[in-house]
Amino acid sequence: FIGKSTATRLNSAQIMTIGDLANADESVLKALLGEKTARHAHRYANGIDDSPIQDTPFENKGYSNSVTTEEDITTTETAQTILLSLCDSVPEHMRGDGMRASGVSVTIRYLDFSNRSHQSKLSSPTDSATKVYETAKKLLSELWKDHKPLRLMSVALTGVSRDPAAEQLSLFDEPEAGIDLWSFGNLIEVFRRMRNQIKDGSIVIISHQERILSTADEIIVLKDGRLEMQGSRDEILPALIGTSSAISDCKMGAMKGGAEE
Repeated sequence: FIGKSTATRLNSAQIMTIGDLANADESVLKALLGEKTARHAHRYANGIDDSPIQDTPFENKGYSNSVTTEEDITTTETAQTILLSLCDSVPEHMRGDGMRASGVSVTIRYLDFSNRSHQSKLSSPTDSATKVYETAKKLLSELWKDHKPLRLMSVALTGVSRDPAAEQLSLFDEPEAGIDLWSFGNLIEVFRRMRNQIKDGSIVIISHQERILSTADEIIVLKDGRLEMQGSRDEILPALIGTSSAISDCKMGAMKGGAEE
């Protein structure tokens, strides 16, 4: 809670650490900071706080995650891959708290450490990673028209609420959520038929379900926002789980030119 100006004044009196502050003479602190600030600073430094104990945790007002890369982000493909990973992880954390968001914000950082941000309000609160990604991708397109190299990307969800009636989820907002085994089998069959019908496009699926992988043509593995592996199902699965016969048991995957995870 001590800002740069206050820190400069304390340092001028050789008060450099919390221990120095705790042992400082209050009359010296009052001369430096004023009576009210000096009293609070001295009490806090000594671990004295009369605030009542909160028996319930504060609810988050928003959720965010960011990725700082070792190499410059220079292509749309790389940027969207990182964005997809962020848009998968942030809603997952939010869903764990039983919350939904009504706003999405994307921030990018250039090599000179300057930041740019855009945000958008959603039509209704959601916890859907798909909807978050669709919105974030549009924001990134608006933000990054100059395509100068980036070193950081961030996604934030704002305007969160715990209203269970805020939105009626469609089955395809989160394909695995609340689907029984019988229905899941039918859903996979739908994916297979769609793949056979779509010749010049791709179906993208974000999922942690093992069974979806049986329909995958290409596997994309992300770790900490970075592309770890990419290749055909037969190439990637043995590296992930050790045996080529365990294809249907893998827990992560993607379908491209058919479906992608």
